[in-house]
Amino acid sequence: LTAHIRLLSLHSQLRKAVVDAEKLLVYCPLTRECVCKSDIEEISESYSYHIQNSASGSGSGSGAEFSADSKFTISTKTRKATLNLSNTRTDIRVRYVRVCCEGKRKQLHLSQLQVFHYQDQASIHDAVRQTPTPMPSFHILNTIFTRPAISSLVSLINRWSNEEGRDPIPCSPSHMKLNTEALKTSQHIEKLGLNDNHITLAIAMLQLFNEAMTYLLKYVDLSLPRNYSSLTDGVRDVRSYIFWYQKKKMWSKALSATKKNKQNVNVQLDFIGAKEVFSKRKTDHKARRTLFGQCFQQLKNRNPDMFKVGVNVRAFCANYVGMGSIDAGGPYRDALENMCKELQSPALPLFMKCPNGRLELGENRNTFVPRPSSTSAFHLTLYKFVGKLFGLAMRSKSLLSLDLPSIVWKPLVSDVVTDTDVQAIDRVSWKASEAIREHEEKVEQKKMDISIFDSTMRQFKFEVPGSDGKLKELIPNGRNVSLQWNNRKLYTEKLREFRLHEFDQHLSAVRSGLAEVVPITYLSLFTWRELEAQVAGYGMTDKQIDLLQKMTCYDGGVSPNDPHVKMFWQMIRQRFNNDQRVRFLVFVWGRSRLPLTEDDFEKKFTISTHKGDNPDAFFPIAHTCFFSVELPKYSTLDIMTQKVLWAMNNCSSIDADGGPMGQRPVGPTDSDDELETLFD
Repeated sequence: LTAHIRLLSLHSQLRKAVVDAEKLLVYCPLTRECVCKSDIEEISESYSYHIQNSASGSGSGSGAEFSADSKFTISTKTRKATLNLSNTRTDIRVRYVRVCCEGKRKQLHLSQLQVFHYQDQASIHDAVRQTPTPMPSFHILNTIFTRPAISSLVSLINRWSNEEGRDPIPCSPSHMKLNTEALKTSQHIEKLGLNDNHITLAIAMLQLFNEAMTYLLKYVDLSLPRNYSSLTDGVRDVRSYIFWYQKKKMWSKALSATKKNKQNVNVQLDFIGAKEVFSKRKTDHKARRTLFGQCFQQLKNRNPDMFKVGVNVRAFCANYVGMGSIDAGGPYRDALENMCKELQSPALPLFMKCPNGRLELGENRNTFVPRPSSTSAFHLTLYKFVGKLFGLAMRSKSLLSLDLPSIVWKPLVSDVVTDTDVQAIDRVSWKASEAIREHEEKVEQKKMDISIFDSTMRQFKFEVPGSDGKLKELIPNGRNVSLQWNNRKLYTEKLREFRLHEFDQHLSAVRSGLAEVVPITYLSLFTWRELEAQVAGYGMTDKQIDLLQKMTCYDGGVSPNDPHVKMFWQMIRQRFNNDQRVRFLVFVWGRSRLPLTEDDFEKKFTISTHKGDNPDAFFPIAHTCFFSVELPKYSTLDIMTQKVLWAMNNCSSIDADGGPMGQRPVGPTDSDDELETLFD
């Protein structure tokens, strides 16, 4: 792993190295020889190599001889890198290269070439002596640890790395203080009965693996689709083994290289009109009334470069019409927060609560999935705009308060959706398949006759309910075709195909919008949980409370040792549940997600003094634009909890009863805007 890399696809970064053939060292497994450009003639004495173009209809069918006069050049005119071989007799362009040995049927494909470190020819013999990674250790790692256990361990290493701000590769495994409580409670690690030595060995092997991957990733073409390159597919398959620190370095560099200057964009938003959509229980099918719809209408024709901003930079200025708000950050964050609420409600026809949530069964009851029936061209345009907001969140660190399951995130990172992902949102989705398997076993064990199977399973048709409850035919005229013994396998196959790909159209549109804002190719290195964290964050867990307290400053004579400040943190940790913590964050900052790391904070949270003769008679005052709160010196924890809860539940709107934006205009009247309401 450390001595060489496999070159399965030509990446743009290899062009210079390929052209500079004097320093290109290639190992051919077929001949077990290691050669460089100057040794071409020597190899030709033993074998006659030919370069054949495997693309039909282009180049010479018989190929061109690979001689000492040949030169390597890379064409940059096409989207994919192609290899040109030039000599005195021919000049052909090839996408796939085959090196053939005369008199033998074996063919050496480009995918089998191994490229070693680039160096001078004088040290070529030293390069041939490989220094392989100790394979027994890798064998022990793969024997003792399961794949989920290794992924869980990588997650703990990532947590340690984020907290310490250190690269985990050079750190000694014994000095890496992982969360021991998390190690004990990890179901994948705990059930293996591992000791400290096993954990230390696994960390060491993961460090070695990531060191090799750091070198290899420079030459992997991540833009290739699945099944195009075995190297690219292999890297994606082990994405959960790659440390986030290594991914973050590549990701941050790519974001920085594609960042654009902030544009002066103003968005006029009718906040009151958007609220009326909820009060009248209407659905904004035309995307004109909700804040999301208003934002979409004003930004849909803008250059996507406006979303390519830096960290803590606003893509646009949000002006609430008829309200006395001046956007110094608060209205912008408030608008994004309210747009997320609209997306996860019947106010927009885009997302709906997953079947488990509607039926109160299984896991992920609080998550939302795309609405299967929303596949019109206009709907897909809206989903594409959602993707742009995802990209904006990843760039600016203004995280979105969205609760989406793995079946939504996985396609965005080119990962494969599995049966487990479907069951995670719809526990009863495989009810028919389970019944088929049950009866199949009885028939095979001769405990049931095929005729009984047919009569029992006749109730199932080739028409099944989707995630929205609407019936969908699995085959043409499926509603009239009953499940029987002779078509049971077709039924199971079509049902599985339908459930695994139910949201493909929607998520393809989201991904296309995401690709216009961020370098999408790098996302195939992310796990779906890493993408979720970059877009939506973690909510307000105890770990996030620790981060908030660390990023808090005190003003106006307030000290962290003051009794009312200690009561405040006690209230946040012990009296508030997760939902109340989220609402408090909205109250003081206009957003429901904290940044993931200290570096992502635009400003620290400030607790300042509140002037008043009787503190117990006052409510706290929040300044969302400045992420601060004036906290009275309450006498007891109960009084503080009561006052803070009342304030954050009743005073979350940004409103000064008119102001610089003038009077709110009258919005469009109810016409054919709401052809169908999706509210219950």
